[in-house]
Amino acid sequence: MSTPNILIYQQKMLFQLSVWSLLNLFTGGVVLAISRSGSFWSAFWGMNAAWSLVNLVIASFGLYGVTKKIRVGIANEEHERLHLLRLLKLNTFLDVGYVAVGIGMVVWGSIPLLQGFGLGIIVQGGFLTLFDLWHYRRGGSV
Repeated sequence: MSTPNILIYQQKMLFQLSVWSLLNLFTGGVVLAISRSGSFWSAFWGMNAAWSLVNLVIASFGLYGVTKKIRVGIANEEHERLHLLRLLKLNTFLDVGYVAVGIGMVVWGSIPLLQGFGLGIIVQGGFLTLFDLWHYRRGGSV
């Protein structure tokens, strides 16, 4: 029994998200540890680390689910592909919302801490927007 292409694609996609998350978690954690508490940069890197931790958890659960589907199999590859595309489309809209919230925090934030959090949200939301949109436009094809 061969592995359906959509499952291989999902595995690669979730691996990419995991790598991005690990790099940001490590970098954010290191810079946060050496930054002055409550500063713009500690907020920025702290927000990056927090988002990366959440993304890593999501990617880990996703990889677990895909690995299980590879083992057990799926009934309909096209159904799986359409499900992935709907999820990516929804995520893209949410990602744009995250960026908008981050912009609001940077523009209207009254203290550097809020502005740093906002910039962190813009960076992470921007990456996720591009990531989800890229994979949506590819159509889940390997």
